[in-house]
Amino acid sequence: MTRDGAISAVKLYTGDFIKIAEAQHLIVVFPSTNGLNWGGHTRVLLRELAKLMRTELPIDANSIALIGHSMGGMGITRNAFFLGDQFKFMMPVAAGMDPKYMTEVNLLTLFNAAYHHVQGLNDEFAVFVDRAKMHEAKMKELETKLGKPSLFELTLTNTGHNYDLNQLNGIISAQFAKSIRNLYQSDLYGSFYYGNQIVTDNNIQYNFTSTPEYFWLEAKEFTAAAKATLSPFEAHITGNQIAVTFKGPHNVKTMRVYLSNKMLNLGKPISILVNGKSKLNSIVDISKSKTAEIIAARSDTGFVFDQYVDLDVSDSQN
Repeated sequence: MTRDGAISAVKLYTGDFIKIAEAQHLIVVFPSTNGLNWGGHTRVLLRELAKLMRTELPIDANSIALIGHSMGGMGITRNAFFLGDQFKFMMPVAAGMDPKYMTEVNLLTLFNAAYHHVQGLNDEFAVFVDRAKMHEAKMKELETKLGKPSLFELTLTNTGHNYDLNQLNGIISAQFAKSIRNLYQSDLYGSFYYGNQIVTDNNIQYNFTSTPEYFWLEAKEFTAAAKATLSPFEAHITGNQIAVTFKGPHNVKTMRVYLSNKMLNLGKPISILVNGKSKLNSIVDISKSKTAEIIAARSDTGFVFDQYVDLDVSDSQN
């Protein structure tokens, strides 16, 4: 609830994670909530933190992981749905996603982003165990519905709320080895989040702003709204066609679609449909200068695309 309290909580774990960093030759960053808890500001803070790391540190842009224990893990369970395109994987430890967040719209994002929950069966917060098992069951239901595996994984350990350092070190090492940050997926299950408010939590003001980016899609312009608005969608690539479907009313006016030869054959015409309406059917120009422009705009050397197109999607808002 205070800046000092938040920093002291971070310091409880710095020694252990420094050992993990030294063992695996990693860079570890410890963000502090500064009295804000891990609440409404987190989805924006962590995306901006990832961009800052890529800009300021000599690291592989595609090899940043998001790991949090206890309250840090809770922050991940509340915001993972908007962060998957930034991280190699996400790993909440000794936490538990509140059932109110276990909606289909949210959980579908874990088909795009690697999410590995590590939970001690003897956790003093017994509700975390129950929530972890519920989360796993709901993911299995979705896997059956879609007919394909998700990127969700649950590891149950015999620990309490605190982890076994050697065991956790091994789990993190294995996850680094098998996970990839895949920006070129053929099937996306995401949301654009519109926000334009000043919010006060614990007597601290912050901007509750938008999260308009999700892998190779971006809401470049919204229609202003009086309150925060979520615009869920699915996007699928079949051959040289992209079909984007908004799953209900939305307030996106202009949508940017990033294109790569890793997704489509850019030497042939590209077809893009939005809610069944044709928005593009032509060959697009590509150039190295456009790729460099995209990388610079996103502050992300891993975000390598050949071109983008901006589409008016206001006719599908209602």
